[in-house]
Amino acid sequence: MQHPFDVLRAEYENDIRQARILPRFQRQCDEATDKIIRQLPIYQPVFEQTGVPAIVQGVLSYREMDCDPTRGIAQGWRWDQRSRDIPYIGPFKSKVEADVAGLRLDHLDQVARASTGWTAAHALYEEELWNGFGPRNHGRRSGYVVGGTQLYTGGMYVADGKWSESTSDERPGTLALMMTVARRRPDLALPGLILDAQGTVPSPVPAPLPVPLGHGDGDTTTWIQESLKKLGFSLDVDGNYGRQTKRAVMAFQTLHHLHVDGICGPQTTAAIKGLA
Repeated sequence: MQHPFDVLRAEYENDIRQARILPRFQRQCDEATDKIIRQLPIYQPVFEQTGVPAIVQGVLSYREMDCDPTRGIAQGWRWDQRSRDIPYIGPFKSKVEADVAGLRLDHLDQVARASTGWTAAHALYEEELWNGFGPRNHGRRSGYVVGGTQLYTGGMYVADGKWSESTSDERPGTLALMMTVARRRPDLALPGLILDAQGTVPSPVPAPLPVPLGHGDGDTTTWIQESLKKLGFSLDVDGNYGRQTKRAVMAFQTLHHLHVDGICGPQTTAAIKGLA
């Protein structure tokens, strides 16, 4: 299921202190950074309208569509065409317009107004949610986030709802990408991800203990998805709490005048149980 940021903050901060990019992934990270830097003229106006930092836009764009400028960040479809996923959005007049709409769709524009704002740890949280918390149900870290570093031990979804213990994500994750971008362009680094001269993340204080990986479970997420689907919301039942499930929960919360945060807490759970 989805976890509030404060529950996982210490884990992400620990990851940032400990992560080292594996040598065999460095070339991919460098090539990705070249693509991200070339797209800065697009990311800057999007940042001005949403508050989502260029480095976050860049690593998500690389992971989602290899920084293809013809595609929108939210759903990966061409921005000049109507998307094929619910909620249908587009067509748009420009990629900037499409990406602004996409980031607002998933409420990433609200992070800048939160008490913590955009830090490196909060970016990792939003990036993991973007892809889904499903790997945690299998006791694994998400390759989408920590892939390409020594923190990743393999395992990934090879299809919707189909987990493979023996398959590994062979692309660098968002943490390795942000480290590489920040090394090349320190002005793009988020608080908590300032690199020293050797390109490593300094550890000024002892790293906290990580939050157990099994926090939350797939059965809970599956129940949420099945219940909301019965209530008429469009989403896949795959046990992976990601953007699609968050959108459905937020739509439910809005409809029933609950606090809209996309987290299925006690009040939202009770409301779903009363209707499903």
